[in-house]
Amino acid sequence: MNVTREVVTDLLPLYESGDASADTRALVDQFLKSDPEFAQLVQALRTHREPVPATNASPGPNVEREAVTRTRKALRRKGWTLALAIFFTVIPFIFAFDSTRGITFFMWRDEPGSRLFLLSAAWLWWRYYRQSHAMRPAGW
Repeated sequence: MNVTREVVTDLLPLYESGDASADTRALVDQFLKSDPEFAQLVQALRTHREPVPATNASPGPNVEREAVTRTRKALRRKGWTLALAIFFTVIPFIFAFDSTRGITFFMWRDEPGSRLFLLSAAWLWWRYYRQSHAMRPAGW
């Protein structure tokens, strides 16, 4: 098998991080000895590389519990928003309260004040849409 610069270039990240096996390290070392120009390029890259700051990437002990709690709250809020949106959408088409006649069934054209219910319903539907959109995974 003929080892080329491209193969060694693919192996360099493993070689530099120390994660390469002994055979891979021997292969890269042998290639660098046989190609001094490429070895100089690798050495130049080593000297000009910026150190990566070490970070503690491990999450805290309660990260999953907090994520589940936040998700449950968001789903509960979304459910209540949907219920209220449906209620305020349907209520103008069902009945009205009148001081003289009590409860009167009507269509929304008969009661101009019912437009406030529809305005509230429109806002709640908009909120429901925004909540649904915010909960979608990226790329949907």
